[in-house]
Amino acid sequence: MQTIKNLYPERGADTLVQYRNQAKMHTATTPTQTTIPRPRLLSQTLQTTLFLLTWRLLHLYVTRHGPPPRIRHIVKLHNTLQIVFSLVLLVIIILPPIISSPVPHSLDLIARCAYHYSKTYEYLDILLVVLSSPSSSPIALHFAFHHLTTPWLTLVRVLHISDGWRVGAGLNAMHHAGMYAHFAGWGVGTGWCLFTGMVQLVVGLGWEAVVVRGKLKRGGEEGVWGNIVAIGLGGVYAVLFGGEIWEGRRERERDKERGHVGVKETEKVKTT
Repeated sequence: MQTIKNLYPERGADTLVQYRNQAKMHTATTPTQTTIPRPRLLSQTLQTTLFLLTWRLLHLYVTRHGPPPRIRHIVKLHNTLQIVFSLVLLVIIILPPIISSPVPHSLDLIARCAYHYSKTYEYLDILLVVLSSPSSSPIALHFAFHHLTTPWLTLVRVLHISDGWRVGAGLNAMHHAGMYAHFAGWGVGTGWCLFTGMVQLVVGLGWEAVVVRGKLKRGGEEGVWGNIVAIGLGGVYAVLFGGEIWEGRRERERDKERGHVGVKETEKVKTT
């Protein structure tokens, strides 16, 4: 087997070290395509359009006929499968950097594709909620906006501009594993879901700022737009999520007040 020394016998040890350093740099560099090809954009647009059309058709079906039979069992099965998928994604995301640093490009690409396409399949969440809810129950704004835009976020920030993608993706996979366990009735409390949901947003936004700062220091402004997209969407998620938590808290307080009023009215009836 030929080596660098065999190929270039007239070059000294310094040249050998230089070639080795270049090889290391080539291995450590993960090719990232900072411009999204048009076919990929068209494909994602088609997926989103089909999702919105299916959403509307299912809503009309439930309005006329009500939820289909056994939909609750299907939703529980879906949530259970999503727990498994989320845990597998978590392992795929965090294990390769522990085993090998840098991560080979082929393995990194497989992990990024798996994470991105898992977000496309999250469309099922909304479709199943539509099928299992009465026609008068609207989909929460945060839930709808998040699931509608997340595949676009991962298309930009994970599939094509991937610097430091594992931090936010790992936190998100951990949050989803707990969230689906909560929905499936596996004993995970609402508090844990709210905590991990806010942590992934706050840490994710902070990490994006760190990545942008590092890029600008190195003069790599070309891919910064993807981080800006991630910061923008992450900020919207955080605002909607915080508003959802606040509204839920106010609703619980109103329920308590109504409960106290009901108790007082009952006591009045008993004393008259």
